[in-house]
Amino acid sequence: MKTQVIHLESYDDRHSILDRLNWGQADRIILVWPLRGTPLDHKLDLKLIHRRCQESRVSLALVCKYAPVVDEAHALGIPVFRSLRQAHKVAWEYSLAPYLPPTKPERKYNRAELAEMRLQANPPDWMTLPVTRNIAFWTAIFAILVMAFFLVPGATIEFLPKFKTQQLDLTLKANPQIDSYNLSGTIPSRRLTISVEGRSETTPSGQTSIPDQAAVGLIIFTNLTDQEISIPAGTIIRTADPNTSIRFATSTNAIIEAKAGAVIQVPVEAVNPGINSNLPSNSLVIIEGDLTRSLTAVNPDPTTGGTVRISASPSPEDYASLREELLISLWDTALDEARQTLAEKDVILDTSPRQVAILEESFSPPEPEPSSSLTLILRVEYELLYLSWEDLSAMGNDILDATLPDGFQAQPDTLQIEPLSPPIFVDSDQAEWEISISRRTFENGQLQPSIRQILGKKPDQAAKFLEKELDLTTLPEITLFPEWWPLMPLLEIRIEALDRLQN
Repeated sequence: MKTQVIHLESYDDRHSILDRLNWGQADRIILVWPLRGTPLDHKLDLKLIHRRCQESRVSLALVCKYAPVVDEAHALGIPVFRSLRQAHKVAWEYSLAPYLPPTKPERKYNRAELAEMRLQANPPDWMTLPVTRNIAFWTAIFAILVMAFFLVPGATIEFLPKFKTQQLDLTLKANPQIDSYNLSGTIPSRRLTISVEGRSETTPSGQTSIPDQAAVGLIIFTNLTDQEISIPAGTIIRTADPNTSIRFATSTNAIIEAKAGAVIQVPVEAVNPGINSNLPSNSLVIIEGDLTRSLTAVNPDPTTGGTVRISASPSPEDYASLREELLISLWDTALDEARQTLAEKDVILDTSPRQVAILEESFSPPEPEPSSSLTLILRVEYELLYLSWEDLSAMGNDILDATLPDGFQAQPDTLQIEPLSPPIFVDSDQAEWEISISRRTFENGQLQPSIRQILGKKPDQAAKFLEKELDLTTLPEITLFPEWWPLMPLLEIRIEALDRLQN
């Protein structure tokens, strides 16, 4: 059996495909759909091509993956394959039926029967009377009004029950080693590390002496040789004690004549100022340098003029006091930062520094010396323990729920915790805290039975009845809608009751 394969392009339409079918002489025709584009835009095109093949007694099949075309082909009974190989390999289960023009359906009823049926379908005369129509219209209006009377009115009741205080004193045991609380009062504490830095300055309370003026005097040099000797300015003369640091230097250049025993008097000044340079006579006898072999030296008179002045200087107590004051200030700063970091109701257990790590400590001056001020820069890391309000409120409500009387209900978000004593650390991490927990409770009233008894009553009568029946704190507020409606609704579902709980 001869098979013709026709590869379609995206621009092909019904007419071009039919022309190509007319030229073919095969018994079977396979139309191969392009990967992109839709050659046939309308479902009618494929149906007409199929009909032409039926008239020509030619088998038609498609190779196509386009879902709309596949569905239409299946509806027409045209075989569809995913590839040419499959189309050649698989036998077509397809039988060609001769093309028959459409025939008109047979009439089920003749004209006389249809006329009789139309007469039977006409309504009776009384149904077309104006009176009947008016009764039906006003009956419908009345029904709508009755439905509106029941369904349109609505009311909102806001009431406030009487509150009672439920209170319990207990000892909290905070432990950072546990993960959850229990009803005995043990609760997990959490750690928070805060690093703070500060600078403080104080005026020194001590005093110290500062060398001010250098002492001056005269040195008599004696020539030990018969040669002329030059004594340059800055020649050092000191005492015979090798451990002393007191030294004098000549102030001018001098030349001693070439004669043994010749002397010359030269002015000198102490190298370092202070009263230590005020020496008695005959103290300066050692010449430093090479001149010591050619000359002798001595101060015939005491050296004078060395003075000191008194200056402020920090004492060791100033260092300790400034450090302690800055640590106290930094602790307050750490507490402020911790409160800003934590949730609003979280509780910090530490009332004084417990874990302190000094990260940086810098004094200026670093040790006692003359200074008009003492400055300290300190960077400290504090470790604090705190209790999460989420844990506290959950534990407090659970403990109070265990002692809640029957018929009572707790008002949400009213738990209060009052400290009876400051937290006490029994060791480095575990703390005990005496507290009092309390919350507001109210008695559950049977609202629905009471609402059933106020249906259709006036609002003021309904409010007084509910106040007495439910033992409310105040007269309930009843809002009707529409506002001009005079009575309570007749249906319970049209009444909304709201607890007006105070925070």
